[in-house]
Amino acid sequence: MRGHRPFPIVLLAGLLLGGCVAASGGNDLALDRKGRVLPLDLAGGYARPWQVYLLKDGAPATLENPDRAADPSYVTAALYPAGMPDLAVRLANGGAGGAGLLEVLAHAYLEEQTVRGEDSDFAIAWYLTDTTYSLQALQHGVVDIAITYNRARELPLLAEGTAQRRQLAFMDHFMLVGPDTNPAGIAAEATTAQALAAIIDRGCAAPFSGTPRADCAYFLSRDDLSATQIKECELFDHVIGEADRFARYHDRAYAKDPGAAWYVLCPQTPVACFPAEALRRTSEDGFYTLTDWGTWLANADAQHAHPDLAVYVTGLDPAGQPLLLNPAAALLPRAATPQATAFFEWLLADEGGQEVIRRYGQTRFGAPLYVPAADVPDRGNF
Repeated sequence: MRGHRPFPIVLLAGLLLGGCVAASGGNDLALDRKGRVLPLDLAGGYARPWQVYLLKDGAPATLENPDRAADPSYVTAALYPAGMPDLAVRLANGGAGGAGLLEVLAHAYLEEQTVRGEDSDFAIAWYLTDTTYSLQALQHGVVDIAITYNRARELPLLAEGTAQRRQLAFMDHFMLVGPDTNPAGIAAEATTAQALAAIIDRGCAAPFSGTPRADCAYFLSRDDLSATQIKECELFDHVIGEADRFARYHDRAYAKDPGAAWYVLCPQTPVACFPAEALRRTSEDGFYTLTDWGTWLANADAQHAHPDLAVYVTGLDPAGQPLLLNPAAALLPRAATPQATAFFEWLLADEGGQEVIRRYGQTRFGAPLYVPAADVPDRGNF
């Protein structure tokens, strides 16, 4: 594996504007016991309860939704009968939930409530959503807190009054990974821009046919309006705008029908292209893709699931460019419940959620997966 670099405690001054073309896929709805649901007219929107966290016999426990992949309805009555505590805090997020951070945070919070003798007879749920739909879920009252990764889409919620608070929760970072055979010819110590330019320069001219190519490169997009897809388009915009030879790709022409053959849209069936699935397809088909450090460690590196993938650029690149740094913001809605407000405050407290984030990954992976906001010296205009 190439070039793992330590996570730098540096903060992006701001994120670029814009997003990619609309994601394909169906319109899944999330219905919980209180009847909250994303409206049918939100094309492609979803908010799926993936896990529920609660205390069982005095200890934190996790309930999995057995129908989560196929059925947008809430967990079945057999798993979560009427006598169980109501959901008091609903968290919308993608990558950090998939990497296990939200489960650890929820368990720690419930346990701390018990130690302090406070009421903990309630459950916390993680709704698996990407940034775009996490914000929609917050707007429509489906969730109580959204943890998202796109400043340009978060600030309007504050301006319109949907969200009353937006604060940095932690720092993650993206990484560019791809086949160790390196068909794009990415140079050792390449910057983020140089690596992406190499992929475009060596991009395959024919659509992917199911067989990995050694003579040209493909880049896999999750095609789901996730923070990852938003970030990849921002990065490609940056690279394309800096080079005259890429003029044909201005205005994101690479992502439009028919677009560029080297930009592969990840199929959303039979399994949605969430982070772990994107890594699997990247590995099997010899693609390059953008992923985050937590997903990489949780799904590939630690389990040696994808030994044929290499890391090419991550975090602060060799030129000192912070293009791959990824700030995560926690948003609290205007009409937040007392339980949601209390969890939000605990999440941001240095000896509460921030300490959990600070330690997370140390035991399993030998290094923390995230940098808590409390450890970022200059949060600036994140």
